[in-house]
Amino acid sequence: MPQIQLDLAALRDVATGIVPLAHAGRCVAPLRNLEAERVANVLEQAAKFRLRQKANRLRQRIEGHGRDETLFQAVAEALGYKQNHLPFTLLSQRLPLAFLRSRREDAEALLFGIAGFLDAPDLDAQRKSTRGYLRSLWDRWWKYREQFSRLVLPAKLWKMSGARPLNHPHRRLGALAAVVAEWKPFSTLARASEATPLILFLADLRHDFWNHHYTLAAARASSPLALIGKSRAAEILANVVYPLAVNDDREIWNDYKNYVPNSPIKRRVLPRHDCLPVIRGNAASSGLW
Repeated sequence: MPQIQLDLAALRDVATGIVPLAHAGRCVAPLRNLEAERVANVLEQAAKFRLRQKANRLRQRIEGHGRDETLFQAVAEALGYKQNHLPFTLLSQRLPLAFLRSRREDAEALLFGIAGFLDAPDLDAQRKSTRGYLRSLWDRWWKYREQFSRLVLPAKLWKMSGARPLNHPHRRLGALAAVVAEWKPFSTLARASEATPLILFLADLRHDFWNHHYTLAAARASSPLALIGKSRAAEILANVVYPLAVNDDREIWNDYKNYVPNSPIKRRVLPRHDCLPVIRGNAASSGLW
């Protein structure tokens, strides 16, 4: 390969005036001269505003679909992550929770069928560890296939790359099917909105196939895989369960603010701190960050 030799001394001279690419946000000017206590108060009020916004969006859905359907749709969207938010939303709308629960034995096959993941699979070409699971899905899906063919999602909607293997859409759909199968205890815990029991419940969900495979075509993994990780469970708690509790007129702010299993909740629930690059002191190191 072509190579060049850099003059490191000259390079250091050129780099002297370089500053980071991050730009100051709109919050910098008004907050620059505030005391740390007032900055902390501003952040907390902003976080409460975001919580109310989430609650209002869910309340509008509840008025049209009911609480359980709203919870189901919101959980499906959360499992879709950013890359597959749209197809998971469409799935939860085309296969309502009440319909799936009335066909519990077929619910998982319906989800994978409408997702477009069961398009006449060649079972002989599949791995032995996958063949039995695909056969069980196909045997239940084929009787619905003609009736629901117009509802099957086009393949172009799915984004299969750019995510960790554990977050592949196949696995996330398996996780949604597991939640549907355990809907009664899940919805009871969600209504109680107590963080630890709900996180443990979601993290302990099991599936005979998806606890050992990354995709429908993958070989069996050498060690068990979490169906729903604790970080994703925390996202569901922050963005779905707590806002629903607000709609129930429950005072959950302290729980909402103080439950910090890891950084994702801070990033999602509370305002971004990168708009405050000049703030220092207690506010910069407090739980608000």
